[in-house]
Amino acid sequence: MQSRLRTLAFCFCLVGSVNPLAAAGPYPDAVPFRGTTLAGEAFSFEPDRLQKPALAVFWASWCKECRYEFHELKKLNAETQGRLDIYGVTVDTDIDEAAAISKRAGLPYISVFDPDARIAALYKVQATPTIVLIDRAGKVRHVGHRVDNAFHTALSEVLD
Repeated sequence: MQSRLRTLAFCFCLVGSVNPLAAAGPYPDAVPFRGTTLAGEAFSFEPDRLQKPALAVFWASWCKECRYEFHELKKLNAETQGRLDIYGVTVDTDIDEAAAISKRAGLPYISVFDPDARIAALYKVQATPTIVLIDRAGKVRHVGHRVDNAFHTALSEVLD
């Protein structure tokens, strides 16, 4: 019985966490945003001025799936060193908690603090983690919830 309940809860989370942008493209253009990093520094994302592809990772400290993806994103960062810029956007409301999780996870990229989910709303994020791959021209090329095969296919296209 408990196994059935866990399976139902897992399926509910998957169905309930679908991002409308995560369907196959075409996707809208990336949206510029400004914010403050977890270190308290001003940050500006200008997709029309990208010199290399970018990955926006929307996450939260309480999100267990995000913590799993942190491992995958750290590997991705090492594999694409210098060819892909990765930026985190945390929808946490407690900057200290978000900073502690980021530090504990050893995230090698900056994260922007988005406590009112203003930036997340620009990208129609409805669940965490959500990853948004943006090419050099500022076009969204992939939206998903995992660093999976579909993501890697899109990544190989934007890195070529």
